[in-house]
Amino acid sequence: MQSLHHAFLGRYISPVLSALLWFGLQAQAQDASLSLDSIQVTANKIEENPQEIPQSLTALDDSALLERGIKESQDLYQSSPNLHLNKIGPMSTTSFASMRGVVASMTGAPVVGVFVDGVYYPSTDIDLIDIERIEILRGPQGTLYGRNTAAGAINIITKKPTGKIGGKIGVDYGAYQDRSIDFMLNGTILPEKLYTRISGQYGASDGYFESSTGDNDHINESKNLNLRSNFYLIASDSLSLDISADIQSYRSNYAEFNSLENFKKAPHKIDGNFLGRADKDAQGISLKADYDMDSLRLTSITSYRHENIHNDNDIDFTAVNMMNLYTQVETKTLSEELRLAPSESSALRWLVGLHLFHEEANAKNDFEFVPFSILSQQEGKTNTLGTALFAQASYDLSDSLTLGTGIRYDREKKDFDYSWHGGAMMGYTEQSGSSEKSFNALLPKASLSYKIDENLIPYLSVAKGFKSGGFNLNSNPGEAYDSEYTWNYEAGIKSSWLSNQLELNLAAFKIDWEDIQVEMPSYPDYVIQNAGEATSKGFELEARAKLTQDLSLFGGVGYTAAKFDSYTQGGNDYSGKYVPNVPKTTYNLGATYRFLDGYFISAEYIGTGKIYYDFANTRSQSSYHTINAKIGYQNKRFTAYLWGKNLTDEEYFTRAFNMSGAMYGRMGDPRRIGLSMAWNF
Repeated sequence: MQSLHHAFLGRYISPVLSALLWFGLQAQAQDASLSLDSIQVTANKIEENPQEIPQSLTALDDSALLERGIKESQDLYQSSPNLHLNKIGPMSTTSFASMRGVVASMTGAPVVGVFVDGVYYPSTDIDLIDIERIEILRGPQGTLYGRNTAAGAINIITKKPTGKIGGKIGVDYGAYQDRSIDFMLNGTILPEKLYTRISGQYGASDGYFESSTGDNDHINESKNLNLRSNFYLIASDSLSLDISADIQSYRSNYAEFNSLENFKKAPHKIDGNFLGRADKDAQGISLKADYDMDSLRLTSITSYRHENIHNDNDIDFTAVNMMNLYTQVETKTLSEELRLAPSESSALRWLVGLHLFHEEANAKNDFEFVPFSILSQQEGKTNTLGTALFAQASYDLSDSLTLGTGIRYDREKKDFDYSWHGGAMMGYTEQSGSSEKSFNALLPKASLSYKIDENLIPYLSVAKGFKSGGFNLNSNPGEAYDSEYTWNYEAGIKSSWLSNQLELNLAAFKIDWEDIQVEMPSYPDYVIQNAGEATSKGFELEARAKLTQDLSLFGGVGYTAAKFDSYTQGGNDYSGKYVPNVPKTTYNLGATYRFLDGYFISAEYIGTGKIYYDFANTRSQSSYHTINAKIGYQNKRFTAYLWGKNLTDEEYFTRAFNMSGAMYGRMGDPRRIGLSMAWNF
């Protein structure tokens, strides 16, 4: 293992560090006044400098999102060390993420929670529209964010009304007839009182999966409409209201699976005969109120979210019309969060809060055995009532030493009703029933940071996270499984060098993962059980540098060794095996160069290490990499650029699984090239 670490360090980290330091020294010799742009974040629900927060995180502002071409979820999940998306399909409910070796599953809850303007989104795979900033928080975030953040959280902040009258319109066109148009309007309804911002996007694509029989080359064609509106009201000198609403309508075919062997022979060729569908309808509304009470600020976030997703696909993956699966997941969530914190910063910074939510989740699975006209139906309805109390504080013990602490008590009561109908010939017994269970968690955290100077801050932290328990539907209906827990121990250092031209952040971690919700597949049936324990160890290094006024670099590398400490199933002992669906390494290196007063070129190299797809570690995918680039022109009014993704046309899988002894999965995107233009007015 030691030799492996040395090889990894030599191959990935040393070149990145050498390049950054060498160019940085050259830049300093030219102009010592250069400095990186600062980014303020709200990871801890207060505005802070990320370089002073004792935890590992990636902060991307709108400029970084544009330069790196981050427009979709899969782009975002490649932008941060030790973060990976197992993408199963277009806007699929079953895509799932891993972070630092802790991974979710197709049918279970997430381990990386997604939050947009303080509101929890049940989908891991979402659209990114009119974004101000994205914060990727690594390590458990249970204390402030609650359930389903056992591995980390993604905190997305959309752009808000400014009162300045103006707007934007943009168009994109690329390979496979990918086309989209987006807009933004910003203005004032009542001067110095009520501002508004409206944004939207419509996109369509003919898709790049084709039928192996040659009778259809638009297997995954899609259409997608997103609209978002925001109203900001200054009700009084002490009260402001922020009202947001969004709507999405997504329509796509869903036939993207084949055997891995067939994909290797003919990438993006599908044997299935059923086009399927992947439809998503989502609506949400939220009200954020900030009330200043002299020395205190009270914040309230009230939200309602409704998502309805259909995923129907061919599950025999052959040209024979044999078995189809029709699924629907509908989620309705009403939540309220109250927070109280000081209005001004001091040596003691604190906040306390209350979170309440009610969620209704309806799941329906219909299995069709076509030759015998058999339809087996499974339906489950889960009602969840959640309550939480949380508190967090940090105190400057001295000018250099800061102690942080926090705690959260979470309780969820779940009621589950289920029924199975039809399918006796397929071995499904008609049954119905109900179950109920409560899940409780106490989630502490603590940190200690020491400011050697303004540019060098080492820290230690420990935090607990959890993923809520639930009930099985596909197999053993009504059987409950418990929550799973993680303890994250982290040591890191935040640093800036060369008059803030170079920023280097390093973190090492160890995670103890307990009561793991293991998904036991017998495709298309799955049962989730609590089984085994695992340990994940690794590190992350992130860097960004402004070498000259025109040239900037960014890069990151993550290493994870996540192994089962104890896990036995079906007479097989998987102790010491790597946790499936987790890449050992993730890495990226990119640069942006601006020249001739408005022209620019940027490129990014993105790599993903070896991934195992089974508990026995007999099925795997070797490491792969993609290269993205863009070249164009930008000024205050107009932007135009040519872009390319996966320029080397690398062939890789975004998901693989075992079915009846053979491996099946989904191919990643092929090479795509396009043109984007935008006008500001």
